[in-house]
Amino acid sequence: MEQAGLNYDGKLAVDNRDVALVFERIADLLEFNDENPFKVRSYRLAAETIEGMSESLAERAARGGASELQKIPGIGKTISGQILEIVSTGTSAYFEQLREETPETVLDLRRVSGVGLKTSQLLYREFGVTSLEELKAFAEGDGLLSVAGLGEKTVERIKKSLARIESERGFLRLNDATELARSIVDRLVESLASVPAGPSGESPRIEISGQVRRGREMVDRIDILASGPVDPLVAAFTSSGQLTQVKSVRPDRVEARTLKGTTVILHIVDADDYWAAMVRTTGSVEHVRDLEAQIEERGIRIKGFKPTGDNRGARARKGRRREEADHERGVRVESEEVFYNALDLQYVPPELREGLGEIAVARETRLPRLVTLEEIRGDFHMHTTWSDGQNSVREMIEAARLRGYEYISITDHTMSCKIANGNTPEELLEEIEEIETVAREFDDIRVLKGAEVDILSDGSLDMPNDVLDRLDWIVCSIHSGFNQERQQITDRVIRAIETGYPNVFAHPTGRVLGGRGPYEIDLEQVFQAAIENDVRLELNASPYRLDLNSYWAGVARQAGVGFVISTDSHQAGGFANMQYGVITARRAWLTADHVLNTLPLSGLLSELERKRAARRG
Repeated sequence: MEQAGLNYDGKLAVDNRDVALVFERIADLLEFNDENPFKVRSYRLAAETIEGMSESLAERAARGGASELQKIPGIGKTISGQILEIVSTGTSAYFEQLREETPETVLDLRRVSGVGLKTSQLLYREFGVTSLEELKAFAEGDGLLSVAGLGEKTVERIKKSLARIESERGFLRLNDATELARSIVDRLVESLASVPAGPSGESPRIEISGQVRRGREMVDRIDILASGPVDPLVAAFTSSGQLTQVKSVRPDRVEARTLKGTTVILHIVDADDYWAAMVRTTGSVEHVRDLEAQIEERGIRIKGFKPTGDNRGARARKGRRREEADHERGVRVESEEVFYNALDLQYVPPELREGLGEIAVARETRLPRLVTLEEIRGDFHMHTTWSDGQNSVREMIEAARLRGYEYISITDHTMSCKIANGNTPEELLEEIEEIETVAREFDDIRVLKGAEVDILSDGSLDMPNDVLDRLDWIVCSIHSGFNQERQQITDRVIRAIETGYPNVFAHPTGRVLGGRGPYEIDLEQVFQAAIENDVRLELNASPYRLDLNSYWAGVARQAGVGFVISTDSHQAGGFANMQYGVITARRAWLTADHVLNTLPLSGLLSELERKRAARRG
């Protein structure tokens, strides 16, 4: 295997996420087959470590083979050998062996709400259900009613979840779509590196637009806008290793598909039309139609902003040729700001361009100044090796300092979250001592002693009060009992909030994007309890969660709820996910005033003291 690594040239289109996914699936198959939990955990840790690396694993393998890979924490001889296989072939012999023994599609059963590990094993072993398609047919034939332990309500939940999963087919999570789009843009930029500037002296320009730029949490179409020579752009795009099927090729538009069925479109425009085209390709259909109505109302033409044809009224009847001529004589815009200003509109940030009333607000210049990534001063939710994280307390502090944060809170799991190696009261007290000791070595960052405390089925917290009193920051969350009735879960959360201890209720719906749906909960009741008890709602920035979503975050904002944006990092590299939390916050129209971790340290400490004083009564 070492020799294979030395011969590997790093040219196969396998990135860190691809390698991590293989190890995630290996861990899932091992767990499904009741293998040693420590073996399962070793593969999960390897996957998490690899996904969080900024350096290309393929390049590292090409540079030094297995010995170089084994310098990575948690990567030993066995896993390094498999990495070499994966970056060379896209898979490993061990993974293929596991897939021969157990159909990999059985793992998808756990994406269904109401189907946990034990139920998925039962469905496979007793009823021969091996895939979502087979589960859907089994459910439609009322086979679920014969499965031990599944009541009518659970069966109904499974059916609804199957319908949701079917509706998400072909979608990518925002982070995966962003990474894919960036890799395609990089390829296009590289292909034009030696192409001279055009007649007007402008260099080619290539950027992401569409759903990715708007920050939608699940993306079924990736749009890329380019100005430059058509032939090199088309050649580079259609030969991209990430694309498996080219659907159509025109001088101004090339459409292709990825292996997972996601549509990718390259829009090619003249340099003069670039910014108008950026507005058109970024906005949703509804947003663009609203803009067309503004253009129609003012009787103007903007060069590069070609109408869709659905909102042109009598103008369309005057003939396409005349319309094209009018368009060519239209006003040229040199930025998106100029475009909106030409329509007497306030500039609309990309995240708001969904056609949800933002144009009417922009007409009255009432759009808020949305929170930015640069305004985030700290992170309130992260895990270390004390529970299920991969880095030590010291390493997480150092990583936060590199991001320029003023403060963080270390929040490892507590004892009820056994799958995450949660701390007992005694272990948490030991961790508190370590945090205090290590934090004293740093004078440029404040480290809060925290914990992610489980909300038990009756609404109590799984840590005694005398231990909770030692903490600076308390995250409360649900990690079990997802199948409780709607009001039962709601009351459970409210009772936890009313204890006076939590600072924030984390990932409030429990969903996992592309996996587990949200549990049933009355969020509006929770919002009111949060306001009355000075508890923030978390906007979890993990791209696997983005919970609260932008809709419910908007509802919470209107109700007067305060927020924190946190990454729920399980490794130092996870801090980078803050970008996705901020994007989601912006989609919810949040400003810095809504977000606690935009406060300077002095302001934060005042808020924490006020909370403690209220609890003391």
